[in-house]
Amino acid sequence: MPIVFVYSRKSHQALALKVLVYFLSTFSILLLGAGLFRAWFNKGEVVYGNWDSQTTEEFYAQEMFLNWGELSYKRLFLFIDMHPSYYAFFSATVLMILLFTNLIKIRQWRYFALLILHPTMILLISSKAGIISLVVIIGALFFKQKNLKSVAFGILAIIFLGAISINIPSTRVRFEKVYNEIVSNRVQKEMGNNKGRLVLWNTLKDYSKLELVTGIGTKKARNRVLELTGEDKNMHNQFLQELVSAGLLGLILLICFLALPLIYSKHFFTYIFIPILVIFLLLENMMDRIWGIMLISFFYSLFVFGDQNLLKKRNNSSNRLV
Repeated sequence: MPIVFVYSRKSHQALALKVLVYFLSTFSILLLGAGLFRAWFNKGEVVYGNWDSQTTEEFYAQEMFLNWGELSYKRLFLFIDMHPSYYAFFSATVLMILLFTNLIKIRQWRYFALLILHPTMILLISSKAGIISLVVIIGALFFKQKNLKSVAFGILAIIFLGAISINIPSTRVRFEKVYNEIVSNRVQKEMGNNKGRLVLWNTLKDYSKLELVTGIGTKKARNRVLELTGEDKNMHNQFLQELVSAGLLGLILLICFLALPLIYSKHFFTYIFIPILVIFLLLENMMDRIWGIMLISFFYSLFVFGDQNLLKKRNNSSNRLV
């Protein structure tokens, strides 16, 4: 991949980013269209499996014009094996391309339609990392203007985003679970298949200092989680996963890797992309699946080996939000 960026033209690199934006936007429209159709078609039925049973029953606690459960992530991704956090990361990346570069030049109504489309997908699939990333992106968009009016708009936008989030049943239930875990006096193992991240992270105390320094290997680390929690899961935190798998050296190398583009790419897009990536890595093992590895490798190769003028934002070339 680095060789591709070294020898490709700036126009080819720009085309690659445009393809990402248009493909993901088209795919999101198709997913939402199919979800809305099923939501209308099944509006009089209780379709279990949309989420957990508690949330599914909450969907039908009152009469609704649409079957809201069909718009939860387990139903939106009915025909594909896609984890919501990965898709949220893709959508957040598209938003950053739209807002912080000049690569996508389309009619204004289409531009704003895309700006609505991708936050909508992130909210509907109820990705916690995705929603946090939306707050960061909104803050970066408005607060970087450094004037009181923009800051006020930014605060109002974040409040509006929060209000929408808590009124989406699946999102509200997920955040309630996180809140209950945090405020509880002790971390408890929940019954069923959904154990909270705090339970997984709490296993760190069961490792010896030597194990954390040297690491115990990926397979043994997963077996240790299974032994301690009864769940065959990873740590749901890339940094903790590297610590227990590869030890202190592995964690240091991961941090150095994440900071590497800052040496080569001096663009606002890069400065906002890395914090967004860190947010997702704090809540998911994004580098353990091909979905995350490919997108991260693509952008890091672009930052280090790509044309350094590609991502520059020229304020006088656009009259949009920034």
